[in-house]
Amino acid sequence: MAVTVKKAVLWRREVSNEPGVLASTLQPLAEAGVNIQVLMGYAFPGDRSRSAIELYPISGTKAEAAARQANLDPTDEIACLHVQGANAAGLGHKIAAALGKAGINISFVMVQVIGKEWSGFFGFESAEDAERAIPLLKEVGGAKTKTAAKKKTAAKKKTTAKKAATKKAAAKSKGKKKTAAKGKVTKLSTKRKASTRKAAQKKPKPATARKKTKSSKGGRKK
Repeated sequence: MAVTVKKAVLWRREVSNEPGVLASTLQPLAEAGVNIQVLMGYAFPGDRSRSAIELYPISGTKAEAAARQANLDPTDEIACLHVQGANAAGLGHKIAAALGKAGINISFVMVQVIGKEWSGFFGFESAEDAERAIPLLKEVGGAKTKTAAKKKTAAKKKTTAKKAATKKAAAKSKGKKKTAAKGKVTKLSTKRKASTRKAAQKKPKPATARKKTKSSKGGRKK
């Protein structure tokens, strides 16, 4: 799959760090039928009594109303990008290296892999940094995706060629067996004909024919 990069707005709420707070925050969203793709919750370093809850996506009037009922607010001040693409070993390092070389600082990052694809959220210190990161994220991820696609195509061609060769070999083997069977039948048929002819030659003549022959010989003596 091609790499997709789009701007994302996280909805956030700061809460007290105690049991049941997450459930009460999610309840209005669940009742409204809002489908959440990303949920993050964490306690503040240095102050374990406070924590934050962040969600994505919140889109549409109904979802926004439910989010505000849960005391969640959009974090427009946080420049965030949602990135998705085909997974490959070393891809995380390539992305980090490209952003570092361009002098773009990452405020936060959260990436997960599901099957053969990865999905991640990259936070930046400014909207300008996020804009600069978009072409780099597409370029680094896209190059790997093209390579993977080429490998997949080559593997598919190899498999097709192998299947064709196997099919051809099977057909050839079948042809040989058919020819051998035909030859065997022909040989057997010839053998049977020869046997029938030989049996016919050995078959004794009828009694009438034998008497006639003797009579004929006796007449000559007189």
